[in-house]
Formats: sequence, structure tokens, C-alpha cells
Amino acid sequence: MQAATIDYKAYIENNPIQAIKIQIGYDPIFYIENYCKIKDEDIGIIPFKLWPMQKIFIRAIHENKESITYKARQEGITWCAIAYASWLLRQGNKTILAISKNQEDSADLLTRLRIIEDNLPEVLRPQVSDPDNTRHRKYANGSEFISLPAGKDAGRGRTSAMTILDEYASAQYDEDIYSAVNPATRKLVIISTAKGQGNKFHKIWTTKNNFKKLFFSWSDRPDRNAE
Repeated sequence: MQAATIDYKAYIENNPIQAIKIQIGYDPIFYIENYCKIKDEDIGIIPFKLWPMQKIFIRAIHENKESITYKARQEGITWCAIAYASWLLRQGNKTILAISKNQEDSADLLTRLRIIEDNLPEVLRPQVSDPDNTRHRKYANGSEFISLPAGKDAGRGRTSAMTILDEYASAQYDEDIYSAVNPATRKLVIISTAKGQGNKFHKIWTTKNNFKKLFFSWSDRPDRNAE
């Protein structure tokens, strides 16, 4: 008996929202570029149209278990990491841990996630059980986003689908945090500007290891020039 063929064009025409959700599930860049918005401090809420360097970053963290990004300031890399986290959380039953250098910066990571998800089209907006919590965000699909300052015990005892270490070179307890989260996460994403030598960020960056290493200079941002 010949197997029935599927008319994909007809399926898309008859089920457009489901077709979009299926494509989103396979492609984080499609999700981010077509549906995510971020906050520009000068303009306000704007569509997240990715620069080439940002696409490189997203592909790298998607395809690698461990990545470390050494970057200049104001390149939108943290926004990219949070947008990717939003995509991953949609898969269901995913815990994502985000750690930044202090309480203010860790709260900012959660604020960025809220901005992205609150500005999604209504049909794509996730169901959140505790939208006003300042430390974590729980989803109806079983996922959870936890944001913590870089204390000595940050991340200890937690398993995660992904851990983001933001501005890691400035973390006071960098060695303790790395020892706590690295064995317990499926994907480790380290992001930072430089801050001298001898810290854990510098050691990982300068040592031969399995990390995917990315460097983005001041000039990689396309709206900057030498003038």
C-alpha cells in the first residue's frame, strides 16, 4: 500500500498559527527576528533585527554545549542570550539559570525576558504562573527561568538546561560559581567584557579547552564606524 502524501502547502494555509509554532520550534533565529522585540534606551520597544555578529552568537550557543564570548560593550549579546532563553523555554520542562555580577544586573536579566515575552504576538505569548516575581519566572509548560546575583552559592544544587553567566569576569565568586554550575547544566553560556587577568573568565579564554570561543570587537557592531 502506498503511503499517503502530505500536502504541506494546504496544511500551512489551513493551520497558519500551528505552522508558525512548528517553524519556531526548529529555528531560534526565525523566532527572534520575526516575533521578538527588545527595549532600546533611546527609542523604546523595537523589533529585534539581528546583526550578523548576533546571528553568529546565537548559532554558536545553539550548536555548542559550552561557549565563551569576549565582547565589547553595547553589542546586544546579553539581549541575544535572553531571547534564545525565551525560545528554549518554549520547549517545555526546561530550567534556565542566569547569573550576573550583582542583584541589580541579575534583576535586569529577568526584566529583559519579560520585555521580550510581553511583547510577543498574543498567540505566541507564554502562560506564566507568577509574572510579578523578581527572581524567577514559572511557565505553564513546566519551564522556569531563575535569575541570581553572583554570590558564592549561586546555582549550587540546581540542574538546568542552560546556564548563562553574564559579565562573568566581574563575578566575585567566579571559581565557586563555575564549580557549582558546570557539572549540572546541559549548556553553559559565558559572556563578558574583559576585566584583567587571573579571573576564571580569563583562564577559560586563554586555555585550550572544549569551549566555543567568540570575540566581538567594537567595530563588529554595524552602526559603528571609525569616525
